[in-house]
Amino acid sequence: MDIAAILTLVCLALPQAATFIRNVGPYTVPDPDLHTTTAYALATGQSFNSTRMVTDSWGNVNKRLVISGDERYLTGQLPYNKSLGDIIGNPLQMDETIVAQRNQLSESGKTITAYPRATQYMFVAYVPQAIGLDIGWSLGKSPYTTLQIARLCNFIFYLALGITSIALIPQCKWLATVILSLPASIFAASSLMTDGTFLAMSMLAVALILRIRERDVCVNMSSLVALCLVFGFLIFGKILYASAALLVLVFPSRVMSPRMKIRFVCCMAFFSFVYLIWGYVYSGGFFNVNYGVNREYAAHHILKTVVLVCNNIVFMPQTLVTSDIYSIGSVGLIICVWLVTHFYTRSSARQAYSPREWISRYRYALASMISIGLSLVATVLFVALTWNDLEHTRAFGPLLGIQGRYILPLLPLLAPMIPSRKCD
Repeated sequence: MDIAAILTLVCLALPQAATFIRNVGPYTVPDPDLHTTTAYALATGQSFNSTRMVTDSWGNVNKRLVISGDERYLTGQLPYNKSLGDIIGNPLQMDETIVAQRNQLSESGKTITAYPRATQYMFVAYVPQAIGLDIGWSLGKSPYTTLQIARLCNFIFYLALGITSIALIPQCKWLATVILSLPASIFAASSLMTDGTFLAMSMLAVALILRIRERDVCVNMSSLVALCLVFGFLIFGKILYASAALLVLVFPSRVMSPRMKIRFVCCMAFFSFVYLIWGYVYSGGFFNVNYGVNREYAAHHILKTVVLVCNNIVFMPQTLVTSDIYSIGSVGLIICVWLVTHFYTRSSARQAYSPREWISRYRYALASMISIGLSLVATVLFVALTWNDLEHTRAFGPLLGIQGRYILPLLPLLAPMIPSRKCD
């Protein structure tokens, strides 16, 4: 089954990635200025440069990394900004801006000093893209070709993580294959974005957890190190996706001793501390409203904020299907949910359990649902505070800025909802 699932992933991923790389320009992604400049800063050794305070049109004061280099990589990306749904709506159609991007990147570029938002995410998530840029420069390729090589490196890294995850995961291999081969997943992986890497790392984390659960033996130091490294990457990449660490804490004591859990928690605390220090010194985001005013309003109108966030989470599937092009991706998600529900119901119907036994048996499913819930709340609340004028937004109204790609790294958490073949 390992070989069949891995071959299926490769056969589905390769043609999709080739199509996206060939038909879609490197700058045609959500937030192209963010991804290109962050990778450029890492590739040129400027990720720890000084920052400059910049005030945007909404009155927010943000940190911006000071980067010197080729203007073709540091400016001119914003006109090609598109949502993921708009891009993959017709993947066989050539990107109408690809000629303009080729021409823009073929012009001679001068050295400039720019202040892009290259620190919205920590640089570790852009290692594959940075390696691709360095390869392109060492081969003397044009900027356009160099960016395409960076995309290819990003995809290779994603595919390697995906194959490793399928090989490790003891069950749900086809569920993992479906999630990893969704068009939205493959496009994110074959672009300059980090969303594909977040998804693959999330899948690898779940695979490690399920493998430990299935083996049902005490966690050794090598397994602990592997868990810490994967979750450390998620913390450095996008900390809200590290909520899956909750599954590690529900391991029974025979699988993971209290001492091992304390070590894991200490590692997570250390990584979080490092991330917070980096964020304090470097992090600078992007806001579509005055964040300070929104935060103060939310603090004084807690009930409205809670209702608004919960309401948008409940209606998120309908919102994504109607406003974001997830026609194929949504079908895949529905199939995944159906599989989880199907196997969960069949397993539950075989035997009656006391409440305590039921909680013990389905501890991983409960932890997964809590992790998904926490991540969704954090995501929607962040979007509410940074993209919407809360004072003029109805409590039961829609929020702007919610995108389907935000939930891609949460899909692997569907796998632990399928009960283990072994009873805990």
